[in-house]
Amino acid sequence: MPFGKQAEISILNLGSQSVKLTRGRILSSPWDWDDRSCYFHAAWKQWAGIETQSNEKARDLGAFDLNWITSVSDR
Repeated sequence: MPFGKQAEISILNLGSQSVKLTRGRILSSPWDWDDRSCYFHAAWKQWAGIETQSNEKARDLGAFDLNWITSVSDR
């Protein structure tokens, strides 16, 4: 999927063990934009210090959703 103007890919090791990136390849090509074109937009967020369940038998394995917005209408 094309990006609107540019793309940046970075690798960041947040762990205590060293990591070796041994292989990587990025392929790109020009894109012919038309009125049906969509582009990709993504961002990564880190939520440190959030305690999750440690029970491996839990149905959701400690996963939960983060609410980004609560929208209320008076209609």
